[in-house]
Amino acid sequence: MATGGGETVTRREADDAIVSIGGGPPRDATPARWRLRLAALARALHRILGAPDYDAYLAHHRRAHPGEPPLPRDEFARRRLEERHTRPGSRCC
Repeated sequence: MATGGGETVTRREADDAIVSIGGGPPRDATPARWRLRLAALARALHRILGAPDYDAYLAHHRRAHPGEPPLPRDEFARRRLEERHTRPGSRCC
C-alpha cells in the first residue's frame, strides 16, 4: 500500500509493519527494533564518553576467568575510573 509521500507500508501481521521510506530497503518499525537501536546508541555514547561497560566486563570475565567471582559493579566502576586517571593515554590535559 502506498502512502503518497514516497513511503510504502506492507502489513505482515496485525502489529508488525514493514516501512520503506524514500525508496530504500524496508525497515522494521516495531518497538522492539527501536529499543535495540537505542541500546546500541547508548553503548556507543558510553564508549565515546569513556564510561565503563560492566556487561562487557562480565562477558569477558566469564570467558577468560571461569570459576572466579567478578567484581561488583561499584568496585568495577571505581577501578576503571582510577585507571582512567592514572593512565590517561593521549589526553591533552
